[in-house]
Amino acid sequence: MTAHESLTRADGAGQAAAASEPSPEALRRTIGRSLGLWTSPVLALVIAVNTLARDTSWTREWLWAAYQYHFTVVVLGPVVAALATVEGARWARRSPVGDRRSLAAAWAALMLWVGLVYVGGLAAVLGWADASGMPGAPRWGELLSLGPPLALLAAESAAGFAAGVRTRRYVWAPAVGVACLAVVLWSYRVFGPANPLVVGGATASLVGLRLRPDLQAAQTLCFAGVAAATLLGLRVDTGDAGRPPSARAARLRTPLTVAVLGSAVVVVALVRSDQFEPVAPDLRCDGGPPAFCAAPGYSDRLPAVRRAAEPRLAALRRTGVVTPPRFEQAAVWRSPSRAVDISGSLLAARPGPVLSDELVTWYVPAGCGWERDPALIAAYGGAYDWLEHAGSPGVVTADPAGEERFRRSVATLRACRDGRR
Repeated sequence: MTAHESLTRADGAGQAAAASEPSPEALRRTIGRSLGLWTSPVLALVIAVNTLARDTSWTREWLWAAYQYHFTVVVLGPVVAALATVEGARWARRSPVGDRRSLAAAWAALMLWVGLVYVGGLAAVLGWADASGMPGAPRWGELLSLGPPLALLAAESAAGFAAGVRTRRYVWAPAVGVACLAVVLWSYRVFGPANPLVVGGATASLVGLRLRPDLQAAQTLCFAGVAAATLLGLRVDTGDAGRPPSARAARLRTPLTVAVLGSAVVVVALVRSDQFEPVAPDLRCDGGPPAFCAAPGYSDRLPAVRRAAEPRLAALRRTGVVTPPRFEQAAVWRSPSRAVDISGSLLAARPGPVLSDELVTWYVPAGCGWERDPALIAAYGGAYDWLEHAGSPGVVTADPAGEERFRRSVATLRACRDGRR
């Protein structure tokens, strides 16, 4: 190599290093040119369609609203991965070989816009709940639920960005998006309810429950670690003759990989227990006795529940059986509980038939698997049918034979232990 060639190569390497310096002006240009800025309306549209196309019963609970919103990641993640593939290919085509600093800046700029749109969507959902009359304000638990979904989006975007850098082809974007969606759907099929990739989605009330902080932390660290390991791998492998691969990044790759695998094991172990844990709910009660209590977002429904319960309680008193002293939302999560459980479906819909079911269930001891015993199934059905008829408004006629059958059914249910009579 001649002296002139050596100087030319050194000058080129110096220009590449200078171009990669993360100056404030360079970072502003990167953020302004990011594909995430120009595709923000598309991301917002995906979020809006997924949110509006689903049931909106969550407007009465902060946690339910936030956790149901996070289900958007199932659809949004593959879209973000596809966009990241295009952004990675754009970076690889326009940046000097070995320009490792702008690699991280390009990906971070994309995630900045994705994160802003996603957090804005959550703010809109919580604002919707507030406008619907939900009292109070979200607690830290609801706000911190952002960790796992944002980290999962980061992992999917890092995978897409790496694919774009490696291939330098935009046409791979749809394939990467489909692959991400396939992995998520496959995880639901393989793991079922104990899916470590689940970061949101609830079909029923979450009153009396909270997200497990240990699982939330483990998921966030695991997904963020996958993103970091993916980008670190790019830094290790990006180099040229004038600029060797990053030795520091290479040293970090092994411990980071071990940390990611370790946190993944923790996530799988924790999610198999449950994603939620019971907590004492904040309840508002409507008079008594018996008292009717529900979470603040449902308190306006308590008068309707009381009106539906009064004729049924009157029918129970005519039979002489013991009657419940209290009705509470989420009583099912507190064991033992002497209260009738008021479910979210009971509060959100016509309470009559559901209330009869909850009242009969109150007579069944905890741990009784009555669904496995034909005689217990018959006793449960007979008690429900009689109560639904005798407890209808306006039915006050004495029915000695029916009342006796009801008493025998209740006695059969109360004698149940572990599915045995």
